[in-house]
Amino acid sequence: FLRKNQRALKLGTLAALDILIKNYSDSLTAAMIDAVLDELPPLISESDMHVSQMAISFLTTLAKVYPSSLSKISGSILNELIGLVRSPLLQGGALSAMLEFFQA
Repeated sequence: FLRKNQRALKLGTLAALDILIKNYSDSLTAAMIDAVLDELPPLISESDMHVSQMAISFLTTLAKVYPSSLSKISGSILNELIGLVRSPLLQGGALSAMLEFFQA
């Protein structure tokens, strides 16, 4: 659902994934997490800051629950995060989510 072009579907999917990680982390496998991480880089951009905020919040939850997943985030996801940090549009909720991620 993260590949679809419907913004509401992306936001709902990210919210659901965040809740799954928080509440059912024992049931998730590394392959499932890898599949989700592969879909995240296109969602982190300055073109839609709310979707970016939700994706970064999901990454923060993932980093707290699965600290070993941080090594998988270091590729293209980190490049997108750095690009967003450099953006003059980064403010409000997206900025707060970014700060929480880097503190995690």
